[in-house]
Amino acid sequence: MIQLQLQQILSKHIPEHAAVYASELIVKYKVHLTIKWNRASKLGDYRVPRKGEQHKITVNNALNKYAFLITLIHEIAHLTTFEKFGWKVADHGQEWKQEFKTLMQPLLQMQQVFPPDVHRALILYMNNPKASSCSDVHLMKTLNQHDAEPKKLVGDLPIGTHFSIRDEKRIFRLDKKMRKNFLCKEIKSGLQYRISAVAEVKNVFDAENILSK
Repeated sequence: MIQLQLQQILSKHIPEHAAVYASELIVKYKVHLTIKWNRASKLGDYRVPRKGEQHKITVNNALNKYAFLITLIHEIAHLTTFEKFGWKVADHGQEWKQEFKTLMQPLLQMQQVFPPDVHRALILYMNNPKASSCSDVHLMKTLNQHDAEPKKLVGDLPIGTHFSIRDEKRIFRLDKKMRKNFLCKEIKSGLQYRISAVAEVKNVFDAENILSK
């Protein structure tokens, strides 16, 4: 009964064909799952239970169904890593990477779960998964295309564009593409920053209306 209810709830947030597998994991590991409003600092998290408590996982509500599923499995991998190794291993070390790969494998084998572009990006990402799917430019850009309203990302802007990412009081100019990031100049201070290609752009500005120091 509990698992069926979980499937119904999860089907609103993840691909329907993945709901049975995801609900089985949640029941098996006695996870208390909380769906949170969007948080800029993280997509989800896992908290080690105190004595007598359940494992706690949160996932952002605003994620599209593929990003939500990947984030959920990412956090369950933290849980299984902790159960096997305790505090002895790094948060996103080889042990976690192997757990994440193992938990993702059944989903990658289900043809109905991910569309072809996400499936291809995931296969590449799973060769060496990072601390967050946001750290992988190709995967993040691919997932972004499946948002109801795809975000404008720094990597989509032409060189020379003036833009803001969080605070509109801080305006940057996109100066140079680097291996993973972009070198950008903050107009007010003149300082240079490395900004991720997958950082969300809040606004784009007309260069003629910006006074550069």
